[in-house]
Amino acid sequence: MQTGTFAVQLRNPSQLHQHQIPNVLSQGNMTWHSGYSPYGYDLVTLSNRVKKCYGCGQDFAECYRREPKNIVVRHFDKRVKGKDAQGNLQYTNDFQAAYYHLNPSHIVKKNPVFNGRVSVATELWESLSSATQAFIQSSGLHVQYM
Repeated sequence: MQTGTFAVQLRNPSQLHQHQIPNVLSQGNMTWHSGYSPYGYDLVTLSNRVKKCYGCGQDFAECYRREPKNIVVRHFDKRVKGKDAQGNLQYTNDFQAAYYHLNPSHIVKKNPVFNGRVSVATELWESLSSATQAFIQSSGLHVQYM
């Protein structure tokens, strides 16, 4: 399906995961990164409760609280909670929501194998203004309807 110059692909459930989740414990010195999360990347409206981009660490400026920039990428991930005595990063046991600017380089900082694919609910996409849709399309992300 084609919308202007913006290619839209329907989401295939078999594409939900970028790759299989390895057994991190059996991999010795391997460390966690977001590519191991079984969750996909979704476009959502930025909530007032969300303060910082997980990728760049910067606060979401006021301009991200209103159209056309009020859409961000959400991903459920194990978050960094500190370091152990040896200086190794420690991660939460459960998955928590992480939010990113619409910038693939911010996501790659946490997930070096991020393939650029994000999903958006059809209802959300259809409710967005043309300016917001254009802003998303210019982000460099590959958007798929769910």
